[in-house]
Amino acid sequence: MTREEFDKQSLPKSDANVNLETFSRNRLRAMFNVEDFEIRDELQHDKGVDLFIEIKRNGNSTNLRFAIQLKATNSLAKNKDGSISYSIQIANLNYLLNDGFPAFYILYNKQEDTFYYERVQDIEAKLREKYKDTALPQSYTIKFKKLLDRNTIDSLRSEILSRGYLRRALNKELKLSEDGKELKQSIVIQEDQNIYSPKENIKFLERYGYILLNDGRFSEILDIEKKCHPAENTSASFHFICGTAAHYKGLHYDALRHFKMADKASNQLHTETNNMILYYRTHSKLNLGIINKDQSMGYMEALLDSDYLGLFLRLQKAFETWYISRDKASEKLARFHKEVDSVLSSPHCSESIKTTAESYVLSVEGHRINDQLLDDLIKFRDSMGMYSIGPDAIKKREEQIIKYNQHFAELKSKAQKDRNRFTYYAVCLNGIKILYTRTFYVHIILGMNTSTLTVTSTLSSEDKELLKEQAADTGQIALAYEEIGVSDNLIAALSQQYELLHFAGNFEEAASVLKNMEKLISDNEWHGLESKIAYLKNGGTSHEQFTEMVISNIYKAKERERQHDILRSEIEQMDIEDQEKKLSITGEKVYLQIFPLGNFCLPKENMNVIFDALNVSDIAKERILNVMGIGVKPILNAFRNPIVTEGPDGGFSAERVTGSLERIHKVRKDLRELGAYKI
Repeated sequence: MTREEFDKQSLPKSDANVNLETFSRNRLRAMFNVEDFEIRDELQHDKGVDLFIEIKRNGNSTNLRFAIQLKATNSLAKNKDGSISYSIQIANLNYLLNDGFPAFYILYNKQEDTFYYERVQDIEAKLREKYKDTALPQSYTIKFKKLLDRNTIDSLRSEILSRGYLRRALNKELKLSEDGKELKQSIVIQEDQNIYSPKENIKFLERYGYILLNDGRFSEILDIEKKCHPAENTSASFHFICGTAAHYKGLHYDALRHFKMADKASNQLHTETNNMILYYRTHSKLNLGIINKDQSMGYMEALLDSDYLGLFLRLQKAFETWYISRDKASEKLARFHKEVDSVLSSPHCSESIKTTAESYVLSVEGHRINDQLLDDLIKFRDSMGMYSIGPDAIKKREEQIIKYNQHFAELKSKAQKDRNRFTYYAVCLNGIKILYTRTFYVHIILGMNTSTLTVTSTLSSEDKELLKEQAADTGQIALAYEEIGVSDNLIAALSQQYELLHFAGNFEEAASVLKNMEKLISDNEWHGLESKIAYLKNGGTSHEQFTEMVISNIYKAKERERQHDILRSEIEQMDIEDQEKKLSITGEKVYLQIFPLGNFCLPKENMNVIFDALNVSDIAKERILNVMGIGVKPILNAFRNPIVTEGPDGGFSAERVTGSLERIHKVRKDLRELGAYKI
C-alpha cells in the first residue's frame, strides 16, 4: 500500500459526541485533586452511571463514593434566569436513586468551559412536586444553574463523608424481619446524625437506671431519655428513673409528667418506690409554687412511717425540731438523740441512712458549741467585761471543739471513701455554716453599740480572709452541684455563698451570686424558690437576721428596764405615802412580813381577802395562822405565786422567774387597796 492509499483508506468515522464526552471527562478529572479523590469509569454494562468518585481521607481510601451521570453540550441557549435546560430520562433518574450512594447529574458546557451540577434527590423532589397528582412522564427537563468549582467540590467532599458516617451507623442499627418487609424495631436519626433505637434505650434505662441514679448521673439519664422517643410500652420504672433525674436537674414539669405516667402502672413498683415518687412530686410542686410549705409538710408527715424514706424524714424532722425548740438544752438534746438511736436501730436502716444520721449529729454538735459561745459572749457583754470562764470550762470547751473537728474530718473522709458526693458536700457546707455563724456571733455581740444599736466594729483581716476562703469553697461546691444537676442543693450552696460574701462586705460579688440565682430560678420556672431569694435579698441573711434579733433584744431589755423603773418608783411612792399617813386601822390588827416589801399591818378581818389576793394556798394559810398563834410574825415570800408555805422559801432566788417585779408591784398595790399599811 502506497502512502497515498494509506491516507485515503476507508476508516470508521470519529463521533463528535464521543469526542465531546471524552473531552468533558478529562476536564472533569482535572478538577478533582488526586490526593482527595479516586475517579473510576463505569465501563462494563453501563446502565446510567458514567463515573464513581471515591473519597480519600488522610491518605486512605474510604469506599465512600458517589455516582456521576455526565452530560455535555457544545452550546445551549440559556434561560432568562441564567439556567441551562437539559432533558433526562426518568428511568435513569430512578436508577441513580435506587442505591444508597449519593448521585449527581453534571452538565459540561464546552462553549463556557463550565460545569453545572444538580443532586438527583433535589431533581426527584421537584419532579414529585410538579406531578404530585398525575403519573410521571418518561422524561424530565432539568434546569442546571449550580456551578461546579473547587469550592463546591470541597463542600461536596465534606457532605459525602458525613453521609458515609450516617450510612454506616444506619446499617448497624437496621434490623429487618425475617421476610424483610419491616424493621424489627424503630430507629431515630437526630439532627446531629446520631442514630438510636428507642426500644433499646428504654431497656437500658430500665436495667441500669437505678445505678445511674445512685451515682448521681442525672444528665446522662436525661440524655438517654431524649433518645427514647417515640416511647412505646414504657414501664413505671422507666418513668420513675427519668422523673427522679428530671427532679434533681430542676426540670420539675418534666418530673411531674413522668411521675404521672408512673402512676398509671404503680402496681409494678415497690411500695417504697411509690413513696419516693410522692416525695419527689411534692418537692417539685413546692419548687414550682404549685403548693406551699405547709401543704408540703402534710405530705411529708404521711411518709414518716415508710420503711426507708421514713427514716430519712424522721432524721430531718428530729434535727429541725431540735433546732427550733426553746426547751432546756439537755431536754431537747435527749429527744434528738433518742430519735436518732431509734432510726439507727431500725432493720431498714441502710449505710446511707447511717451516714445521714451521723451528719445530723455532727451538725448538732457544731451548733451546740456555737450556742455555748453565744451564751458566754452575752454574759461577757452584759457584765461589761467582768465575766470570765473558769479553767475547767475552758478545757471542756476545747475538748468539745477538738472532738467536733475530728468528727468533721472523719465524716468527710468516710463520705469520700464511699463516693457519696451528696453527703460529702453537705458535710462541707455544714462546717462552713458553723464557722460562719461563730464568726458573726463574736463580731455582732462584741461589736454592738448598745446606745446607738449599731455594730461599730469592723471585721479583722483574719476573719475577712476566712470568709473569702469559705465563699470560694462554697462556690466550688455550687459548681459541683450544677455539674451533677441537683437544683435544690445548687440554690442552697449559692445562698450560703451569698451570705458569706455579704457578711465580708464583698457586696459586688454577692450581688453577682444573687443575680445568678435569680436567673436560674427564672429560666427554670422554680417559682417556689422566688420568695426565698426575695427574703435573702431583703435582709434575710443569717447575720442580718441575728443582728436584728440582738437589736430587738437590747431594745426590749431597755424597755423592760424602763418599765421596771416605773414599777419600782410606784412601789417606793406607796411606801412613802404609808409612812406619811397615820395608822387608821380600827379593830384587831395582825402583822405580816411580806418579802421583799417589808412589814405590814392589816385589819384581821381583811386577812383572808389579802391571802386570796396573794394567792396563798390552804396549807400555807394554816401554817401562817399557827405561827401567829405563838406570837411570831409570819413571813410570806411574794416572789412565789402561789405561796405554798410560810417562811423565806428561797428568798431572792425566787426572783429569777420572769415577771417577778410585776408580781411584787401587784402585791404592793393589792395590799394598799385592801387596807394594809407598811410599817
